[in-house]
Amino acid sequence: MIDMFDRMRGRVLGVNIVDLLVVLIVVFAVFSYVSKPDESTYGGNQMYSAIQDFQRLDSRGFFVEAEINGTYLWDNTPFKKSGLLLSSSGGRLRLKTTDGTIY
Repeated sequence: MIDMFDRMRGRVLGVNIVDLLVVLIVVFAVFSYVSKPDESTYGGNQMYSAIQDFQRLDSRGFFVEAEINGTYLWDNTPFKKSGLLLSSSGGRLRLKTTDGTIY
């Protein structure tokens, strides 16, 4: 019969505490790698919220991918691009596409 607490060997229910900790860390790492990150959608009147969310993520060292669908204000031509958001100031967002163009 297995003792519940084996103080001589440092085991609980036959499992070493350090081994249990390593298994929990591995399970957490696999779960965080497999799970899909959250996606957010912002409308035109929510741009300041989008900028604040980006600045919060950027300050913590995260890369933020964005897909932007909209129109230009001056001539209403459609705009649809995707890429990485870059740090900026003045309440603006800058987008760098895969070909290196910055908007």
